Amino acid sequence: MHRITGVITAFFIFFHIISTSAPARSGWEAWLEEVANLDGITPISILFYIAMGAVLFHGLNGVRLLLVEALALGIGRPEKPKPPYIAPSLRGFQRRLIHIVFALWIILWIALGYVLFLT
Repeated sequence: MHRITGVITAFFIFFHIISTSAPARSGWEAWLEEVANLDGITPISILFYIAMGAVLFHGLNGVRLLLVEALALGIGRPEKPKPPYIAPSLRGFQRRLIHIVFALWIILWIALGYVLFLT
């Protein structure tokens, strides 16, 4: 999921840079104009909503990965693999972190949809 949302985020950034770097429209004014034109439910606003969901998940999961990889939170001691193999990193603290990331992502994505489509 992290890789997929990373690819979606990269495509969004690429096309966003291309769309706002046109000679007639550039900079902050172009971005404000683009966001102001997202009134109602249009194909562009749906794509924007999907891209923002990907950015949210990618960012939240990135924070989780930083906690795990940089601070070694929830990794634990190495174990000898025994069938059926369940990675120790996916038990306990790691599993709670993954659930927290998904819960925050759903809550924030729903809030973004409310702001984007219903206000």
